[in-house]
Amino acid sequence: MLRPNKATVEVKELARLHGPAAIKEAVHIMKTSESDQARLAAAREILDRAYGKPQQAIVAADDGALTAAMMSTVNTASAR
Repeated sequence: MLRPNKATVEVKELARLHGPAAIKEAVHIMKTSESDQARLAAAREILDRAYGKPQQAIVAADDGALTAAMMSTVNTASAR
């Protein structure tokens, strides 16, 4: 498993310090912006952070070869 380097850790720590203010700003934009696009983008960001991004199904039109290839990739990655 990869360990984050020192710079990555420091940047994440700094970003987390501004997290509450960023959420407050997103809520403010969502509630007060005159732009529908800005309000929707702010709402989406808030929901993504609260609940995670919605999952998207992958529909394969083949005979299952895509599924088999994906499972092989997952199994190989998890064995590392």
